[in-house]
Amino acid sequence: MKNRLKHNTLLTTLTYLSICFPSLSQDLTKIEASTGVLMKVDSLETVLQTSKEDTSKVNILNKLCYEYRKKDTYQALNYGKQGLDLAKLLKFKRGIAKSLYNIGYMHVHQSNYKKALDYHLKALKIYEEIGNKKGLSESFQEIGIINLIHGRNEVALDYFLKSIELKRELGNKASEATSLSMIGNVYLNQDKYKKALDYYMKSLTIHKKLENKKGAGYNLSYIGWVYYQQKKYKKALEYLERSLRINEELKDKYGIASDLNRIGSIYMDQGNYEKVIECDKRSLIIAKEVGTKGPIASAYYQLSRAYFKLNEYKKAYENQKLYTQIIDTIYNEEKSKEIGKLEAKYEFEKAEIERKRKLEEQTRILEEQTERRNLLQYSGILIFIVAFFIILLFSGRLNIPVRLAEGGVFFTFLLVFEFLLVLTDPYLEQYTGGEPAYKLIVNAGLAGLIFPLHSFFETKLKSRIVK
Repeated sequence: MKNRLKHNTLLTTLTYLSICFPSLSQDLTKIEASTGVLMKVDSLETVLQTSKEDTSKVNILNKLCYEYRKKDTYQALNYGKQGLDLAKLLKFKRGIAKSLYNIGYMHVHQSNYKKALDYHLKALKIYEEIGNKKGLSESFQEIGIINLIHGRNEVALDYFLKSIELKRELGNKASEATSLSMIGNVYLNQDKYKKALDYYMKSLTIHKKLENKKGAGYNLSYIGWVYYQQKKYKKALEYLERSLRINEELKDKYGIASDLNRIGSIYMDQGNYEKVIECDKRSLIIAKEVGTKGPIASAYYQLSRAYFKLNEYKKAYENQKLYTQIIDTIYNEEKSKEIGKLEAKYEFEKAEIERKRKLEEQTRILEEQTERRNLLQYSGILIFIVAFFIILLFSGRLNIPVRLAEGGVFFTFLLVFEFLLVLTDPYLEQYTGGEPAYKLIVNAGLAGLIFPLHSFFETKLKSRIVK
């Protein structure tokens, strides 16, 4: 039962690999414009040889990663890593994020989910920093898929909902349709077949409007799988055969392998074991050509069951053993825990960044308030000093005692001296490093400058009062 659950999860989640690389495919036009060549592997590799170490080369390396994703996953990974190294050297943040995303995608393709999540979380962090909503939407989707594969349905759904919200905001209908399928997969994993069908049908409608055969084909396959779960075998076979025809027309090996395996599941339930072996042997050959573990594991699982039913126990055991070896590299409890820890670490770092941002914002507001308050106070003191000087200047016309006039001059210059001390104190602190001796010397210099001015004004005032 446990193996069957894992088998079902593989079939409902890993199929996405052929349709969920939108962020690169949508950039084809931009990269073609920047290189001026037809975007074929040979052309790209020729251009790569003469490319300068700039952002265009990063784009070419990312495009090569995309082109090799089905031909050679290891070469795709190699180009992705080259793109990442160059983007880091150039401090090209968008290129770094795209390369991290690509490498994460390829690790999912190879069922290295812990590594995949690590790369996707790093990409997500950069996309958040640079405010790239398109990148964010795709990273949310990939992280959701990793969680879905590990049975963390609620976490996966949360990421898919975040992804689809951004895609709708950006008006990206094709990518939105993919997210609808992923949400359907969550509900299928939870045995909520009506909801799953609803989301698959919505996705299928969008793909048909966009005349996207590949997307339509995959949704037909998903719908067929729902009917299979409901034991509506006639409908299931109808939808899966429609999907298979489209994938064969498009020469989509991953899609063909998945459809054959699902059709094999129908024959398995109907007791047609010869047809199961026929479908899954063909599925296994194609899946091995693609090099992804999910469809290979599914084929071994089905073959093991079929051979067992036909009393061919040796073949059943051999296929079961091969299935177990692969499935153990895809699923295990420790990997699921590590994935949870990585996500928790990301959430903590995100919360810490937000906390620091809020603290910096509060500090900035407080500093602005303090600056405004000080400015008002300085202005008030200055106005008072100027007003006092004016009164003293016109005091010659009044009958003021000499002692009072001298006190007024002294008090005014004392205010000026204190005002200058307050005004220059922050700068003194900066340049003197807070050393008392240096501050005393500077303050003494100020006093030395003010003393002759005080004597001058006092003499002038006396001459105006004492006539």
